[in-house]
Amino acid sequence: MAFRGDRLRARRKNLRLSQAELADMVGLSQRSVSDLESGKTMKTDKLRELADVCGVSPDWLLGLEEGDDDMRAARMLRSVSDIGKMTKSELLEQKFIGPLRAAKIEAMLQVREIDVRGGASYGGGIIDESHQEDGNPSDKVVARWGLPTEFVESELGLRSGGMDIIKVRGDSMDDGSAKGLSSGDRVMVDRDDRDVRQGGIFVVFDGVGIIIKQVELDREAQPPRIVCKSLNTRYSPITLTLESPVQVVGRVAARISRM
Repeated sequence: MAFRGDRLRARRKNLRLSQAELADMVGLSQRSVSDLESGKTMKTDKLRELADVCGVSPDWLLGLEEGDDDMRAARMLRSVSDIGKMTKSELLEQKFIGPLRAAKIEAMLQVREIDVRGGASYGGGIIDESHQEDGNPSDKVVARWGLPTEFVESELGLRSGGMDIIKVRGDSMDDGSAKGLSSGDRVMVDRDDRDVRQGGIFVVFDGVGIIIKQVELDREAQPPRIVCKSLNTRYSPITLTLESPVQVVGRVAARISRM
């Protein structure tokens, strides 16, 4: 009986779980999950747990059923009101995180917070060899924020699945005003909006790491360049040419901070 590693990989990615997160939820190592997705021998004692977390049946993971089992996942759920009363740890413990996403319950969006070691005064993108998927470096998810769908989509105009949260480090974007970004703030990054022609605050990979800056397009330059300015006047502007590896990650759409 062959285990369908391709189905496990597709389901995990659809749920926006990393291999490490899935491994933690079922009591396996990340390497074991990687081996399973590569089609290696299945540990039968974890088949049921993998199926429950992914919101599918064991037979589907074994290739004995067709379809993606979303309806089964929906039937496994409690009512939305009951789920709303549960803490994240309770959801994890009772294996409702996977089915919750699989059934597309829209009361709350799960938004990833990514550890990019990037901030307003320096860039320091990390290459962590212990955090890889399919042999490649992957995003290091440190938290998942539950945010009201209506607020995110209607008020902020963001698309589910098109945003991340990152932490601000440093004071280069802190000018003391209400619009400034203080060290420790979180910002919501709209990855669907990379258009710098109208300016604004963007997250940029500068070739070394992630920075958060007020970005202006130099329209006269060829090839195109962007000027990355700090709100704190103690820091000088940075000019970057829009060629690989430099890239605009997305626009800062909102800030999460303490009063």
